[in-house]
Amino acid sequence: MKELTGAAQPGYRVYGNIDGADRERPELSGRYCELICFCTNISQFTLNGTIYTAYQNDVLLLSPSDMFESTASESDIFGIMISNDLLLALSTPRTDFTQIFAEARKIENCGAAFTEKAAAVARRINDMRGSENFGDDILSVTELAKLLIDLYRTRRKADGKKSKRPGRRPENAITAQSVMAYIDLNYTDPQLA
Repeated sequence: MKELTGAAQPGYRVYGNIDGADRERPELSGRYCELICFCTNISQFTLNGTIYTAYQNDVLLLSPSDMFESTASESDIFGIMISNDLLLALSTPRTDFTQIFAEARKIENCGAAFTEKAAAVARRINDMRGSENFGDDILSVTELAKLLIDLYRTRRKADGKKSKRPGRRPENAITAQSVMAYIDLNYTDPQLA
């Protein structure tokens, strides 16, 4: 079994306005993917040198190599930064969480229901992040995993596509998309050279 990160270092960071207290977006380099939810109607941001506009209930996913800057205040957005190590620890052959971020750099409106749910999850996992209570470390990553599954399903439903059934191709099949996702998430690994 894969080792999950403990309560002291759960492998994620929450920022923005999730409970009336604005938290600055951490400057974490390298191995963090990011889920950003926009709370106000119009927000400008720069992604890899290009300016975009986001609207209320838009969701943006970032891979570790993306350069994101926003003119929005922390009260206009909230986000969760998730380490690649945590995504890999939570993944299974049928549910590869890194694939969610392989489709990064695409902004989609996931609706108010998803944004409200994401904010509630962000509040809960932020509260559990530093908790010493028995089980909070496991509950926090479970809540995060459930949110990522909901995001995946919401995006697939919005696309009008059915998610691929396991077994349609061999489990060991390698696709160009999975290779690119692996490189994107592991580009700092010196063994990749």
